Amino acid sequence: MLRKSSLKFNKAGGIDGLTKVCISFCNPAVLVHLKLLFNMICLHGFVSDSFGIGIIIRVVKDRLGDICSADNYRPITRSLVVFKIFEYCLLHKYEHFLYSDESQFGFKKNSVCLQALFVLSQAVVYFSTHGSTVYMASLDASKAFDRVHTPV
Repeated sequence: MLRKSSLKFNKAGGIDGLTKVCISFCNPAVLVHLKLLFNMICLHGFVSDSFGIGIIIRVVKDRLGDICSADNYRPITRSLVVFKIFEYCLLHKYEHFLYSDESQFGFKKNSVCLQALFVLSQAVVYFSTHGSTVYMASLDASKAFDRVHTPV
C-alpha cells in the first residue's frame, strides 16, 4: 500500500496542476478509479504517452555564482502526481525483485559514502602491497548535484 508520506506535500504539481494535497483529500471514488487505471496499465502493459509529460524547470545551483552560466543550473522535471503515485505502487509491488550486490553503495538505502571509501581504500592497499598496479578513475559529481560533500 502506498504510504501517504511517500510523496511530499510541499512539492509543485505537474502540467495538470494536481498535487499530493489534491489526491490526499479527494473523494474516495477518485482513488478507486486510479486503482482501476493502474491495474489496467499492469494488465495490458500499456502506459499513456501523457504519463511521460513533464515541465522542466531550471534551478540555480549556486545563487552567489554566475547566474549567466549554464553550468550553474540543473534541470528539475515536474511530473504528473498520478504518474508518481503509479511509480510508488510499482515499486511497492515489485521491490522484492529489486536487489543489488552488497558491494554496491550508490542509490541504496542505509548506505553511506564512508563504507564505499573504506572498501576502496582497502582494495588499493591490498593490491598495492601484493605488487599490483592500481588504476582509478573519478567522476566530478558536482555537475550532477547541487552540493557534493568532500571530506576534509
